Formats: sequence, C-alpha cells, structure tokens
Amino acid sequence: MNENVVDNGDNTLDFRQCSGSYIYDANGNMIVDPNKGLSDIKYNNLNLPYSITKGSDKIDYIYDVTGRKLANKFRGKTKYYFGNFVYTDDKLEYMICSDGLLNINGSTTNYEFHLKDHLGNTRVAVNETNDITQTSNYYPFGLTFAQSGSSTNKYLYNGKEKQEETEWLAYGNRFYDAYIGRFFNQDRFAEKFDSWTPYHYVHGKIIIHICESEDTDNSSFILE
Repeated sequence: MNENVVDNGDNTLDFRQCSGSYIYDANGNMIVDPNKGLSDIKYNNLNLPYSITKGSDKIDYIYDVTGRKLANKFRGKTKYYFGNFVYTDDKLEYMICSDGLLNINGSTTNYEFHLKDHLGNTRVAVNETNDITQTSNYYPFGLTFAQSGSSTNKYLYNGKEKQEETEWLAYGNRFYDAYIGRFFNQDRFAEKFDSWTPYHYVHGKIIIHICESEDTDNSSFILE
C-alpha cells in the first residue's frame, strides 16, 4: 500500500516533503518513509521495527518479549534503557524522574526540571540555577514548530522520548509519527474500534485526550 502526504508550509521544523510515497507491508506496518529518508524498515513478530536503513546508516532496536524497548543502536553507539536509568554504551547518561531528568556526566550531575502543559507536553526546561535551558512549542498533533535552548532533552510531546535517529515518539509498544499525526503500525485492539482507522491518535481529540501508552483500549484519557 502506498500513500502520499503534501504540506505547503515553509517552517524548517515542519514536515519535510520529499519525492516518493509512504509504503506499508501486508500487516499494515510502514516500511518506507521517504520524507525522513527511512527505508527497508523490518518488523519482528510483535510488529515492532527492529532494523531501519537511513541513507548509509543502519538503526537497530532491541526489545524484551513484551515489546518494551531495551536498546537502540546507531552510528557505533548503543543506548540502553534500564527502567528509569539510561546509558550510552557503558556510561550512565541520565535518570528519568517524575518532574524532569537528572543528567549525569561522570561525577557531575545536573537536575533539569520540566514544566508541562495539561497534555503532559514539556514546554520549558529549567536547570538547578533557574536558567531556562529549553522551550518547545507544538502543533496540535505533536510536531515541534519552535524550539530554543541548549538542553538535549528529548522527552517532549506527551513527555514521550523523541528518537534522535527517526524522530518518532516512543509510546511503549508502538511509535508515533508527529509529522503525519498518527501511529504508523496498527493498534492491536483495532477490532474493538472498527469505525476508526487502526492508526489514529486519541480518536482525533487531541486537545482533551492524552495517550499515555500505545493502545486505544487503555490509553486515552479525557481531561475535564
């Protein structure tokens, strides 16, 4: 299955349109994304991407048997996820906390507080000396249209980690693509919601719903 997306915007952080079409396999999983230069996306038995080609680079994801992401490999470096502790190769890089990140550089640590809106989107990051290190603004479906600051924080829309290699957002057992405002592989509970596309994000109710994980069956919560 092929699909085209057209965007007439001129924002450099906006959707980057290239020639070609999104291509999906027989299970409904995206295998080619020409706009990010991703091709030959391979999936495991859980329909999770484990191998991706990006130009001359290769990206690998490693999961446990439940589909939880354990590691990703890119350009000779491996990032490991052990609960709230995240390592790059054998060095502890940061610890995920309830209100931000504890960044670790050898024996030096720096706490970064994340100020969020009602949808859990990280809007402002502030360090221990009260300096603003990052500001982020988003389109309704999560694409960043303005960002500034020196912070390397990737926990942005809904507080989910933006993958540096693919720009996908990690929602547990599925990845979300803010460029097109939906997941790119099917909801495993899609048969319970047959009136909706299996790729939809919070039934399109993006202002009053949040998505804490990846399944329609248990992840959409109304904010009132």
